[in-house]
Amino acid sequence: MALLALALLLTRIQLLDSSQANSIEKNKAPSFSAPLIKDEHGLPVKKIADAGAFHFDSSKLDSFYLLNFWASWCQVCASEKAYLEQLYIDLDRHIKIVGVVTYDEYDALLRSGKMNRIPYKLIFDKAGNLAAKFSVGSLPNSVLISPDGSILKVVFGALNPKMSLELTQLIQKNENRSF
Repeated sequence: MALLALALLLTRIQLLDSSQANSIEKNKAPSFSAPLIKDEHGLPVKKIADAGAFHFDSSKLDSFYLLNFWASWCQVCASEKAYLEQLYIDLDRHIKIVGVVTYDEYDALLRSGKMNRIPYKLIFDKAGNLAAKFSVGSLPNSVLISPDGSILKVVFGALNPKMSLELTQLIQKNENRSF
């Protein structure tokens, strides 16, 4: 009975997220700044203030961006790591991936080891303020932003091969070329 209730709740959350996607896709992405949590060598910092800040100005983008919202306590989030790393490798000249650790505690994140060996930038959104700007209601969640600053696609749930292919095709279509 409890599993059925959980399944119904998750389905309801997914439906709410899908309706939110329709309301933010094609909108201009908000600009923001957030603390980086990896240094210039890709290593986790001991204190959040040690690595500086990441500044995202949606009016001055030079590339596609994929913001991936996740947390150390989120088991589903861990399942998409390989797909994000593959996108990073396959599309490195066409997309910049930024991991957004949200609704999390930095000490718990460090202890989890889940940010080790992630090749792209990681930023910290402890209270979920950035997640709220992008209407993120559940984790994981990814937002694809075009170089003109518009939100092209919102992916609710973990990335998978089908979604990775869809994101690649969407980037190709919007660049009007293949790679």
